[in-house]
Amino acid sequence: MAGPLTVAQILKKRRQAQQALHQEALSVVNHRSAALSDPEGHTTVINLPLPPAVFTVVSWNVQTFEAGKSLGNPFVNKVINRVLEAVSADVCILLESRSDSYVNMNAIETGHVGVKGWKQAADEEEQDDDDEGDEEDDDGGVVAVDEDDDDAIDEDDDGAPLDLLDGGEPLTYQQNVSEMTGKRWLPPKALCIYEPAMVKLQRDVRDLSRIATLKKKKKLTKKETAALKRLRKKRDKNLEADDGYYDVAKRARKHAGQKKFLGNYGYFPKLTKALCVTEQGAPTQTWLEHLRDESFTLVRDYYQLVYVKDDWSEQVLDWSVDISSCPAKDNWRFMLRLKKCTCGESLGSGSCGFCEELGAYTTSLQNLRQAVDSLTFYMCTCQESYSILLRQETDVMNSSTAGVWVKDKLVSVKSAAARLVMRAPDELDTSHGKPVLKAGTLLGYQDNSIGFYGRCPYLLPVELWLPYRGTSQMMYLVAFHGPFGASTNAGVELRAAAMRELMSAGTEPSKALDDEENVMVIGDFNLDWAPDAPKPNGHQKIANALYKDFNKRGFSALIPDGIATSLASIHGAAKWKQKGPDTASFTSSAYDNCFLKGSELKSHVASAAVLDVISWIEENLSEFKLPDDDPQKGKLGTLSKKHQAFYIYRKYVSDHLPIVCDFLVAPISPHTKALRARARALENPNVHRAGVERTVALLRSVTRPSMEAVFHFDEMLDFDVTTTTVDQYLPVYDGETRVATCVGQVDRHQDGYLILKCEPFQGQILWTSWRPMARPRGLDLFLRIHPPGTRVQWKMRNPRPAT
Repeated sequence: MAGPLTVAQILKKRRQAQQALHQEALSVVNHRSAALSDPEGHTTVINLPLPPAVFTVVSWNVQTFEAGKSLGNPFVNKVINRVLEAVSADVCILLESRSDSYVNMNAIETGHVGVKGWKQAADEEEQDDDDEGDEEDDDGGVVAVDEDDDDAIDEDDDGAPLDLLDGGEPLTYQQNVSEMTGKRWLPPKALCIYEPAMVKLQRDVRDLSRIATLKKKKKLTKKETAALKRLRKKRDKNLEADDGYYDVAKRARKHAGQKKFLGNYGYFPKLTKALCVTEQGAPTQTWLEHLRDESFTLVRDYYQLVYVKDDWSEQVLDWSVDISSCPAKDNWRFMLRLKKCTCGESLGSGSCGFCEELGAYTTSLQNLRQAVDSLTFYMCTCQESYSILLRQETDVMNSSTAGVWVKDKLVSVKSAAARLVMRAPDELDTSHGKPVLKAGTLLGYQDNSIGFYGRCPYLLPVELWLPYRGTSQMMYLVAFHGPFGASTNAGVELRAAAMRELMSAGTEPSKALDDEENVMVIGDFNLDWAPDAPKPNGHQKIANALYKDFNKRGFSALIPDGIATSLASIHGAAKWKQKGPDTASFTSSAYDNCFLKGSELKSHVASAAVLDVISWIEENLSEFKLPDDDPQKGKLGTLSKKHQAFYIYRKYVSDHLPIVCDFLVAPISPHTKALRARARALENPNVHRAGVERTVALLRSVTRPSMEAVFHFDEMLDFDVTTTTVDQYLPVYDGETRVATCVGQVDRHQDGYLILKCEPFQGQILWTSWRPMARPRGLDLFLRIHPPGTRVQWKMRNPRPAT
């Protein structure tokens, strides 16, 4: 049976495909040149076609990209760098980049470990499925549990990344875009005020309650036994230092109201330490002034300020209240409680017509999410993310609707239009008279009544020119990490249903994925395809049916024969030591693959394979020395090189092998560079919609005499600080395209936007607003280094007055 291919085998297949197509083109030229007749003996020049270039896409489920887990090892970046470089990958799609995407990816690129232990506190009763949840102790009540308490980074660390290098090289591939995916975000029901003494008390109560709960259980799991041992050791150490260490916590556990409050205080996000204590660690009340700032208007719109009284009941306060009479050490008494709509649901749910504008997928809620992120230790959620890495040689200047051009080949990656796929195509609503374009219905990925609710697919349009063609092909590349769920037939049916749901996804405003001509669906589908199994099991039968269904729709699986990609476990019984000698024997299920639709694209696939990274490590084994604390240190050398390579990859990099797809495309030549100018511009409809809303808000907020105008634009091409003191507006026309350079100043910040003012002539003012495409932490930094009054120069594509 076929198995993974080594780097050398993939490169050989690629070269053979290039040579075959080039020879075919040369034979056409030779045939035509032989037919030429020139009776007058004139010289005829024939330009020989260039060999085709190769555009390479890699999909890699690197689930160990989890902050606090694998970034502290010296292998993960090295393997990704070297393997991608070895196959000359142009685009790498990282699946299951765990934890918060911008912090996590920044940690990957800088070599720093991010923060772990974040939880989504969308609902008081809803807990993360991966945690054991809140434990009830012998006195009843609920106390939030963190089983990794000794290893987790507490709120004391202010949400900052640890200053810990991963011991290896940084990624050489550039992260171009990255986006979190998972269950839709809802605002936390409460935000607490950080107070050091209350944080300590909450942890002490939690530890005592957890010990009591575990002692009551008749039989403990291995994990619970270790947790109990750790907690007892911590308790005994504290009591040895102070025999009255837990007196306050013991009294608190006996008071139902206080105990419930402490459980909530530990569970809900807290404002950052910098807002609530001085540099010396003393409590301060500056947090309230900070929340009264204009930039946190949305927080005040969604949340009400409450005060916890002595009987543990809550009193609603006005945001203008003077709290100076309350000692700063009682900061914990203040909370931000999420408001409720008249329909009875919390704001953010969008459950009725009154609160719909503040509900899920609205600009208001997106802005609130960023505000909450900047205020708290919470960092929104522990969702995983899709991340698109591009080669460093890629011509990446600015994010452009015309795409990011891949070096030396006619391929444009439309990263500006990359987005999560959440909806069906837009609909034309005529129910109210004049036709209105209405956002398509939510797909099952974001419908909590559907069994595969959670991770969305990720769309990355790619425009490419096939060899010896004058027109381009728009390929809709869809990356998808399918749901896993229950390992039952019903659970696997849900995985297949999630794949079929893809066909209803909207690619362009009025078009579904199933109707597109050229589509590539790539990723980890969690469906074990076994087309050649003589007796497929129930799970494989479901996967086989899905593959047949896709084939009927015109989608061909590029990696044939059900080649397995997921790897055997190295935990528990050491069965992996009996496997071998080839890489295929270490694999288990054929979860990863690539579906391709489009006859012309299919005819230009040079190769598609599961990449044998284990053999690559085996060939370079001397570069991978185990850390001193690895349990196999000193033992692994007794095994074969293949076993050593498997262990290193499986433990430190991933439990999946990547897949590689090569396309033959047109190379860049002097006469083809002009084709770049004709590349289609694709914008992200979500970003466009937010920009329009921002412009409308600016129109309403600016008092505009007749000589003032608010300008909208298609794209911000450049933005930088300038020393020029005179305002300028310099438009340049190129056919139907207009590019204008403006010199002016930052007038103010509003909801994360820079409000820009340009007065090229006295009394004639041009207003515009722009928000950098940056994650919240990067955006906050950008705004701080461009305060109001900063002289700036910016360049816009197609600026026009907004009406």
